Amino acid sequence: MGSAGTRDSRRRRVLNDESRLGLSVVGRTDERSPDARKPRYGETAHIENHPQVSDLVPRRKRFVFAATLAVIGLAAGAETLLRIAADAPTGIPGVAAADLHALARGVMGWATVAAGLTGFALCRLIFSLRRHRVDDRRGNYRVWSWAALGCLAWPLCAITGLHRVVAQAAVASTGVKLLAAGAEWWLAPGLLVSAWIAYRLRAEMKEAPGSLTVLVIALACYAIAAVGASGWLPSAWGEWSTAAVRSLPLVGHALAVASLAGFARYVVLDVQGLIDHAPHRERSSRKRKTAKSEREEESPAEEPAKIAISKPRESRRQDTDKAPSPAAETPQLDWVGDEDEADDSDDSQPRKLSKAERKRLRNQQRQNRRAA
Repeated sequence: MGSAGTRDSRRRRVLNDESRLGLSVVGRTDERSPDARKPRYGETAHIENHPQVSDLVPRRKRFVFAATLAVIGLAAGAETLLRIAADAPTGIPGVAAADLHALARGVMGWATVAAGLTGFALCRLIFSLRRHRVDDRRGNYRVWSWAALGCLAWPLCAITGLHRVVAQAAVASTGVKLLAAGAEWWLAPGLLVSAWIAYRLRAEMKEAPGSLTVLVIALACYAIAAVGASGWLPSAWGEWSTAAVRSLPLVGHALAVASLAGFARYVVLDVQGLIDHAPHRERSSRKRKTAKSEREEESPAEEPAKIAISKPRESRRQDTDKAPSPAAETPQLDWVGDEDEADDSDDSQPRKLSKAERKRLRNQQRQNRRAA
């Protein structure tokens, strides 16, 4: 009784402190009540005091690694139970092998659903953060919504067997059955959609190579399980082919969720500015432009070509009227020295004949030819 009274008194003190500090939080008021404006919740009930969705993403890689190993161990244990023969003794009183088989299938189904829902939540979280990137002009973040739908599709098909029902209906309506149980009717579209999503995710997750590597291993598990479901595994596998079809999908789910958790951690830390990025490399076109500009700077600048603009005829006529005559421009130079020097200077430079002199020379040559 004493301990109960102590707990009650401590809780009463805590509630009193919260009611004293939480005056800003007002609940639903009732005008008829005297305590209408009294808050119903303390200050610690504010939304900023509660963990956000991004806080649920594991920050430590050890936790993700341990959870992945736990799911893989669960798949191995379930496969061990399924390999018990139907008529073999179980060693547990009142428990038959069929009961253990049902338990193993139930555990695998539960783990598949848990992995699918976890993957859906991680994809939606990544989608809500990546869509705010300022450099994603092509909208590559939209692939995360398709990945979230894929994470919902795998537990739905694993629990309900919807893919088998669709395959049987397609075989009955078309009569086409290429693989065992008509598996091609759900394998072909599933592989096409998964390949497209994986290709788009590769471009998104290349910033986190570790998460991308784990995703590739998960896709390899899915591929081996798909080949086993189609009956194309080598006969040397024996009973392991059945085990691959049953257990490898769950192993792939565990690895895929681990990859998504690692990339979600990377995105959250990147949003908070805790990840240093290497500077982006300049494109080759920029390098070419830079080299071209450097060459232009090194080469001497050419003078701009002068374009002669012809003036109108009237303006040219006015300019010629206003322009002084050549005789007025050039002053008359008189020879001051001796005449012999002037003659020598004139003889040294050949003088061009005038028009009258050329005419006189032609007439003289013509007369000389007639006289001859």
